[in-house]
Amino acid sequence: MSDTVLAAREVVAVDTNVLLRATLNEAGLETESAAARRILASGRQDVLIADVTIVEYVHALETHYHLSRSMICELVSTIARLRHVSCSGDVILAALARFCDKPTLSFNDCFIAEHARANRAVPLWTFDPKLANQYDLAALVTSAPASAGRYRPARSVPSASEARHGLK
Repeated sequence: MSDTVLAAREVVAVDTNVLLRATLNEAGLETESAAARRILASGRQDVLIADVTIVEYVHALETHYHLSRSMICELVSTIARLRHVSCSGDVILAALARFCDKPTLSFNDCFIAEHARANRAVPLWTFDPKLANQYDLAALVTSAPASAGRYRPARSVPSASEARHGLK
């Protein structure tokens, strides 16, 4: 064992605008974009990205910048896989996979469903028939809450990690 005491790495957090500036090249914002890229790419510090930041980032890319789902998935998965980035990577990557595969589902719905799966919180009760029809762990609320105790998924629901590795 070494007697050398390692200094703790600095941890910073970023908001949605930093992610947008780091990944988009907007005219007139070159200085901000360069600064944002330095924060994300330096590797000298750990970068914390809150789940809500990722959800807002995807929403902005889709609705304000009109990027395709495949481009959004590429950008977000690149960020989520950076070694020095701390985020709900497994949940985000699972949500991205479903988001790219199911064009009628929003990233918000995919993220909520994958968060439920990762926490083994099933069913995910919803009033959204699209979500209930396209996610095996989602159940449509159609009657009184008393029916909640009777729901049983048709098969066991794997965690995000198990699904990613083909387990279960």
